[in-house]
Amino acid sequence: MAESILKIKEAEDIIKSVLDFIDEKDYSTARVQVEKSYEMFQKTGFNEGISLCLSLIAFLDYSEDKNLYESATGLLHDATYMAQRANSDTALLINELVL
Repeated sequence: MAESILKIKEAEDIIKSVLDFIDEKDYSTARVQVEKSYEMFQKTGFNEGISLCLSLIAFLDYSEDKNLYESATGLLHDATYMAQRANSDTALLINELVL
C-alpha cells in the first residue's frame, strides 16, 4: 500500500513537470513524461491520474498532428469517463481545459 502511495506521488510530480513542458511547447519531452506517468497510474489503478494522463495525451496528439482530431476526441471522452468515475474535480477541470 505504501509503495502505491509513493508511486502515485511520483507520477503526480511527473505530471507537474509535463505541464511545464507543455507551457514551453516542448511536446516531445512532455509526451515521454506523461506516458511514464500514465503507466505508473495504471499499475496503481489510480483513476484520477489515468484521466489526467489521457487528457494530456489527447492534447499532445492534437497539438502535434491536427489529423489526429478524432482519436484525440476519443481519448478525451475516455478521460471524461475516468474523471467522473473517480469523482475528481481536478481531472474534470483538466479535461475541460483540453476540450
